[in-house]
Amino acid sequence: NVFTPRVGLSYSIDKSTTVYGLFDQSFVPVPGADSSQNAFKPIKGVDVEAGVKKEWFDGKWVASATVYRIARQNSLVNLGIKDSRGADVQEQLGETVTKGVEVDINGEVLPGLNATLNYAYTDSKISKEAPNATTKTVGNITPNTATHITNAWLNYRVGKGFLNGFGVTGGIQWMADRYVGNATKVFSIPNYFRTDAGVSYL
Repeated sequence: NVFTPRVGLSYSIDKSTTVYGLFDQSFVPVPGADSSQNAFKPIKGVDVEAGVKKEWFDGKWVASATVYRIARQNSLVNLGIKDSRGADVQEQLGETVTKGVEVDINGEVLPGLNATLNYAYTDSKISKEAPNATTKTVGNITPNTATHITNAWLNYRVGKGFLNGFGVTGGIQWMADRYVGNATKVFSIPNYFRTDAGVSYL
């Protein structure tokens, strides 16, 4: 049996402003084995988080900001190679420490037109070697992470008339300083912008 506590506390400073704190421990069993047929260890983590949320213009706009620190042990990473059966070869990292800031704002620009903007900064590195590590990885970037992620969305829905319920959505995403693959100190994926669009009917 494993005890994984999760404790959260929030406090309303006034009718439109709330602050909160969170402490969370996690334990996730991992099926499978590494290339040496050693069974994977459970992934363990400790998350400490704090944030503030503020409503503006009678609740039409909501802004929030969060800071966090996550220490995780035994995270799985894909080595980018296949075994004799054609399956992906994976290994477990020692301990990774991820620190970050997230900012979000969303609300109504005009009747029917809503906007969402958010930005996330992530600093994630390996802080302890795995017991079976054959190369030095402490200080390397945690695989499959991005330092900067920004999203912006606009959504418009017709509220009356012949097209009542019809909606259109458009958005962009910017992602920068990404790394995919084995742990290293060098970012390996080019920065990029992505655009998305959609239509809907309710």
